[in-house]
Amino acid sequence: MPFTMVYRSEAVILTEVGLPTLCSEVVKDAPLNERQLSCNTDLLEETRNMALVHLASYHKQTRSYYAKKVSARRFNAGDWVLKARTGNSSKLDSNWIGPYEVVKVLDNGVYILKELKTGKNVPNTWNA
Repeated sequence: MPFTMVYRSEAVILTEVGLPTLCSEVVKDAPLNERQLSCNTDLLEETRNMALVHLASYHKQTRSYYAKKVSARRFNAGDWVLKARTGNSSKLDSNWIGPYEVVKVLDNGVYILKELKTGKNVPNTWNA
């Protein structure tokens, strides 16, 4: 309907007119075409599997590259540290808050901190 409204003529598919197209001319042997389609389907599955293997390899390479660049930070009790500022702040504010002292080291890089100015422990635990 929109085609008719724009061009003031009916949209006609080329096969209805009888004009030869590439698809209608190439497919003369239907059984051969069916065999080729089934072969292409098998190749498609193989291509998908190869793509999955390639994707897994890419993820592994990316993970190892990231692991090389990341260095784990370890602190000991008594070390002074700064915390990264979180939340809203102006662009002229410092990016760091502190200094704090590490009071206790827990498992997996978790620390209990104490403010140096007041001597009070920070309410939450912090990760490096």
